Amino acid sequence: MAVQRLYSMFPVGAPGLGLLLLRLSLIASIIYIRDPIAALMPPGAGAAVLFAIVSCLVAGLLTPVAAGAGVLCCALALYHGTIPNPGCVAPPILTAAAICLLGPGAYSLDTVLYGRRILVAPRRKK
Repeated sequence: MAVQRLYSMFPVGAPGLGLLLLRLSLIASIIYIRDPIAALMPPGAGAAVLFAIVSCLVAGLLTPVAAGAGVLCCALALYHGTIPNPGCVAPPILTAAAICLLGPGAYSLDTVLYGRRILVAPRRKK
């Protein structure tokens, strides 16, 4: 229920589709700079971490956590100097920050697991 507390709504329609496209653009950015990020981690672990982040973003599962992990990976690669052009890190960091603030949207597993529910109270017996 933690995700429901973070976001007041899970938008459908055009805003929900926009959030889905925002998640996909973050995935493309992370895949583009995957080699410098993987260089910071032990052999094999870099690919596993990046696969976990990308799969969570594709499915929309634990979206704020996955977006935060994407920001952390990009920031670490920038800090360690493994990225030849530091300007290429700004778009994924900004995109991930936007996803953290906006939420997962209606087209995600977070909505299925933690989205709004309609509660029907049972009738009282007189």
